[in-house]
Amino acid sequence: MSVYSNSGGGFGSHLFFSHAPDYAEYGLTVFPVGGENGKIPQIKNWRKFGPRTWEKLPSKYENDNIGIVNKTLTIIDIDDPKLFHRCLNRFGDTPIKIQTPGGGFHLWYKSNGEARRIGINGQAVDLLGKGGFAVAPPSIKPAGGCYSFIEGDVTDIPNLPTIKADALPDPINNTTTKQGKSGTRNNSLFKFCLKAARGVKSENELAEIALTESAEFNQPLDVEEVYKIVQSAWDYEISGKNLTGRNTILIETEIFEKLVGQPEAFYLMTFLTKNHAGLRDIFFIDQEKVCPLIGIKDPKTIRKAIQNLIDKRLLQYVGKGGISGKSKQYRMMTL
Repeated sequence: MSVYSNSGGGFGSHLFFSHAPDYAEYGLTVFPVGGENGKIPQIKNWRKFGPRTWEKLPSKYENDNIGIVNKTLTIIDIDDPKLFHRCLNRFGDTPIKIQTPGGGFHLWYKSNGEARRIGINGQAVDLLGKGGFAVAPPSIKPAGGCYSFIEGDVTDIPNLPTIKADALPDPINNTTTKQGKSGTRNNSLFKFCLKAARGVKSENELAEIALTESAEFNQPLDVEEVYKIVQSAWDYEISGKNLTGRNTILIETEIFEKLVGQPEAFYLMTFLTKNHAGLRDIFFIDQEKVCPLIGIKDPKTIRKAIQNLIDKRLLQYVGKGGISGKSKQYRMMTL
């Protein structure tokens, strides 16, 4: 077995087949990743891989990067280097610390069943949990840089601790508007793309990131569907309508003109725009919870506001659903 620390491989260096045995020896499941950003899965069924499945792969994958299926690992992904020591204090020390090509860090821990979380406490820290994957050393980023061990190596995998029991905040449970099952993956990826679009320079770059994100879904979206979502998100970005991350809500002039003199309908439209604009999701409106949020005291008033938006073709009633099958479901309409 070859133990390595900071040596990055390169195209033509047989990177994948040279280092896959190192990880497999310690029970980790590896598969090839690559593409423009160096971390797009190169095969569709990577979740079905076992520790030795890589041995059956053809030679065309020999120069790809190393992807690790997070079956037994939980990885803290730190994009902001300033948060490195804070994360160590929060999640606990670990013998394996990795630097990423962008200057961030990965902290490896033994999985305790943690699910994937993005932007923990609103910071540039993600948890790459069960069912997802991570890129491992000595994988490279084509634009420059590599994943490298700065402390520890593969031989420390058996000694990995779990993260501290109280390290993760309770999951957020937003019950104000309840999203239906239809289009959940599409909407999740669209929101992700709106956020990611703020930090990329081209639609192609956004597509690479979106394909990587989609690959981590339990059922990844078709590539064509991913590109449609990317195009829609990029259109929002270049037209100035992408307000993700800003404390701003954009109301189209035509919508404003339709609702002049109808404050309750306008307040409701603003609230729905904040939560569902640009999406194709189906949702319920919990009238008792929404009322105080938009300054309406009487639920009867909000029912009139809902009907007003439907009449003006700003909101669409799509039928009844939910657990009881009696909850009214809606979808935003575009002008």
